[in-house]
Amino acid sequence: MDEMNDYLFTQLPVTHATTSYDKLEKPDDNGRYALHYACMKKESTFGQIERILSSNRRARRYRDINKKIPLHYAIELGPDANESIIELLLTHYMMLLKNILLFVLESLIFAEKNLYLTLLLHQ
Repeated sequence: MDEMNDYLFTQLPVTHATTSYDKLEKPDDNGRYALHYACMKKESTFGQIERILSSNRRARRYRDINKKIPLHYAIELGPDANESIIELLLTHYMMLLKNILLFVLESLIFAEKNLYLTLLLHQ
């Protein structure tokens, strides 16, 4: 964890945050989380991104003031982009999408059951 704190306090910009927890959990004035900034830096390693994701998985889905999610910044590095980081982020987005789809499906099934019961009761 010391390596993570060193990374947060030396490599990522400080805005209003005063602790490593703040930097991971709260956006700055640009709406960016630590994950956004880490994905902007070609020096960021797979392990650093993985640790930031494990500390705040929600940050992957938030758009900053430029309407960009962390994945946008990782890809924008172009030839310097770390393919394993992009793959890690894509895997997280796919898991998020899967969970959303499961929720929608379960909601539809629940609604269908309620409609069926309502129809049965009103016959």
